[in-house]
Amino acid sequence: MKVWLKRVLLLAALVGLGYWGWTLFFQSPEQAIRNRLRALAQEASFGPGQGLMTHAWKATSLSAFFTTNVQVMLDVPGGQHNINGLDELNTASLLARQNLSSLRIELPDVKVVLDPGNQSATVNVTIRGQAVYPSGQRDDYLQELRLRLIKVKNDWLIHEIVTVHTLS
Repeated sequence: MKVWLKRVLLLAALVGLGYWGWTLFFQSPEQAIRNRLRALAQEASFGPGQGLMTHAWKATSLSAFFTTNVQVMLDVPGGQHNINGLDELNTASLLARQNLSSLRIELPDVKVVLDPGNQSATVNVTIRGQAVYPSGQRDDYLQELRLRLIKVKNDWLIHEIVTVHTLS
């Protein structure tokens, strides 16, 4: 009886490890996109007390999430911002890091719709952010965005970001 129980437990452990490995290495496209966007939100967020070199490194590391010809059209407090290309995006990221003490970004609601062929996707995402300025002023943001992602090799890269205008 003990030998039988040990074999069953060993088999269950192997099946569990196999399932975990399969889901880790063979994610669905939707899950891969969600994980990619979660990693982007973590990379874009930063806390107080980071040095200039850290800001510069983190600002340029965001380029790994975008295509070289990325288009960004955002409505933010103070007006609309249009960014064309990776160089402008890196510059905007660096300026944000220089002008803010901290920034926290969360993506509480992500809806992924894959295009036929699973080589591109449209993602509607709610972005919640909190910016803290050196003066101590805090601004909270809640905005809905539409993203267009393209699969390049094994990575999902953001090609377009547009603010979704809701009816009020």
